[in-house]
Amino acid sequence: KFCIYNENKESKPFEQLGEIINFSIRNNIEIKIFINPVHADLLEMIRFMDLWPLYENWKRGLVNLIATINKQKSKETSISLWDFGDYNSITTEKIPLSTDLGKTMQGYIDVAHYKKSVGDVILDKLLTHPNSQKTTNKDFGYPINTKNIEKHLNNIKGNQVQYQNEKREY
Repeated sequence: KFCIYNENKESKPFEQLGEIINFSIRNNIEIKIFINPVHADLLEMIRFMDLWPLYENWKRGLVNLIATINKQKSKETSISLWDFGDYNSITTEKIPLSTDLGKTMQGYIDVAHYKKSVGDVILDKLLTHPNSQKTTNKDFGYPINTKNIEKHLNNIKGNQVQYQNEKREY
């Protein structure tokens, strides 16, 4: 079983992910790391189950791991971490009701699995220069690091409240 995060104090969180990253560095393999864009309703389940603090700590742990590894590397080959696990124009797509026979979501197969079209947007974000003037999906995917993680997590909480208010409307 492969697990990159375990809150058990005896284990070392992210140890296996760190090994994968270091293997990539040693073998000159470029690596792009991102947090999957699950549907907002799955994020709501995480919140509802009182697991939101754990989810935020998991993101902080990823940021700290990447920062530690980047300190040991040159700036030209630094590893970035992108967060797509937020409430945004893609992840908040309305889920068809069970009575909406034949209707499907544009970007998702279900709340945990996105379609190729969403994967293409992720790849575009990861492979495009950060200062690109592309205007599509500006609210989808953010590079996160030790300098902006707390602000980013607070922004997500604001997006979360907005999503909850919008869901109440329909």
